[in-house]
Amino acid sequence: MLRTDGTVLMRQPFHESDIGKSLAGGHSFEPLVQSDHGTYVDIAVLDHIERLYTFRRVGSYPLVIVVGFATDDIFAGWRKRAIAIGIVSAILDGLLILLSLMFSRQLRKRLTMERRLQRLAWFDPLTGLPNRAQLQREALRLLTNAKRNGATLAVLFVDLDRFKRVNDTQGHAVGDQVLSEIARRLQSQIQTGDVIGRLGGDEFLAVIQECDVLKAKHVAARILG
Repeated sequence: MLRTDGTVLMRQPFHESDIGKSLAGGHSFEPLVQSDHGTYVDIAVLDHIERLYTFRRVGSYPLVIVVGFATDDIFAGWRKRAIAIGIVSAILDGLLILLSLMFSRQLRKRLTMERRLQRLAWFDPLTGLPNRAQLQREALRLLTNAKRNGATLAVLFVDLDRFKRVNDTQGHAVGDQVLSEIARRLQSQIQTGDVIGRLGGDEFLAVIQECDVLKAKHVAARILG
C-alpha cells in the first residue's frame, strides 16, 4: 500500500525497515499515481527484483494498492513446459532421423538386391556378358530391326577347342580366368550395337548388324586371330 506521494505504508512480506520509504524515484511511479488502475513490469526499488505489477487507486483516497509477482516465478512453469516440450521434440526428431536412416538403408539394400537379381537373370555372372535368355531377347530385337529395314546380319557361334583339358589339368579357377579373358577379347572385336553373349560352358554367340558374308569372314578372322 502506497500514498500517492510514493510513501510505503504497508508491505507484504512485512519488513519494518521498508515502511516509510519513498518509491517516488522509480520511473514507473508517475504513471502509477496518475491512473486509477493498470499493469506494468518494473524492477522494484526496494529489493531490485523484476515483477509484473497491477495497481488500483482506493476510491478518492490518496492511496494505491500495488500487487506484484516476480516474473521468474510467473514464467517458471512455462519454462519447465518449454524445456519438456523441447526435450520431447528433440527425442522425436532423433527417432524420426533414425527411422529415416533405417528406411533409407533398407531401401538401398533392396534396390541393390533387385539390381543384383536382375543382373543374374540377364547376364552371365562370370564374364558379365549377356546370358542365353538376354541373347535371345537381343537377337530377336536385332532380327526384327533387320527385317523392318531390309538389312542383313550375321550370327557367329564361337566354341573353344580343348577347353575341358584346361579345367582337368589346371583346375576350374584357371578355367574361369580363361573364359573371362576370352569374353573380354570377343567383346573388343564387335562394334557398338552388336551383341555378344555366353550361351553356357565354353560357347559364345555374336550377332553382328549390317553384316554380309565378307564382313562376317573378316570379323571371324579377327576373333580367331
